[in-house]
Amino acid sequence: MKLLLVSFSCLLGLSTAAIDGKHVNTRQLSANEILLEDFSDPIHKWDTMNDPVMGGQSKSSLAIENGVARFTGDCAIVPFLKAPGFITMVTGGFYMGKESFPDINSCQALAFTLKTNVDYKGYRVSFGKEHLPEGHHAQGYKAPLTNLPSADFDDVIIPLNDFSSKWDDATGDVTVTCAENPKYCPSSKWLANMQTISFWGEGVEGEVDLEIKQIRAVGCSVAVENLAASVVGASTSEPAGGVASSLLLLCVVGLGFVALAVARQKQRQTANYEEIPSNEAPRLELA
Repeated sequence: MKLLLVSFSCLLGLSTAAIDGKHVNTRQLSANEILLEDFSDPIHKWDTMNDPVMGGQSKSSLAIENGVARFTGDCAIVPFLKAPGFITMVTGGFYMGKESFPDINSCQALAFTLKTNVDYKGYRVSFGKEHLPEGHHAQGYKAPLTNLPSADFDDVIIPLNDFSSKWDDATGDVTVTCAENPKYCPSSKWLANMQTISFWGEGVEGEVDLEIKQIRAVGCSVAVENLAASVVGASTSEPAGGVASSLLLLCVVGLGFVALAVARQKQRQTANYEEIPSNEAPRLELA
């Protein structure tokens, strides 16, 4: 009975911690999917960064509400470059807290549930912090976001081998694809933990208005991370994930001690038990 009570208490506490930490995913994932972000209950901290850091005039904003992250702004001409700059919606950037992501080495592609409200041609997405010696300011693996839905939300699937670390930091264009040279393909290191994801409006002047609901890795042969990513946030900038993980560990250790105590108690009861021989009956003494 005590063991059952402890088990129930642990599960109740873990469930409460996950709910209080706002990292409970209500969407059921397929068996071959790994959740990376769900804006109905964000796992990671997101912000914007624009080209004014390099003298540009672009601007952007981010609002996360009603299960949607809306990234809006204007990609403007950088005066001294006389070319369009960039705006980004980013998690795990240089000035932000570290972010952790589940291992997606077993996966084939990234899926983005999104839509655009404007006909903008400069959308891109990147992940990781791979930096080539000749890359100047370019960092990570980048791919264009094309053929985006506009009327309703839909999944845009980008194979991982469409991402490349060889891209032009002035335009955002991939200059050598993963197919053309495998050394620019996403490495196992950055698939094991991407650390950062960015959505870009880059290299094309104009208005940006992108709405995103969810990010997933798909085509995964191993998707055991689903539970961890769906129930407990992986962000190190959020304390709830660590609290829930610690609580789970304490529950496991506590249950072990309870089970050991129950076993020892049974051993003591067996050792102290004395069987009365059947050929001896209690004696009555008459006064």
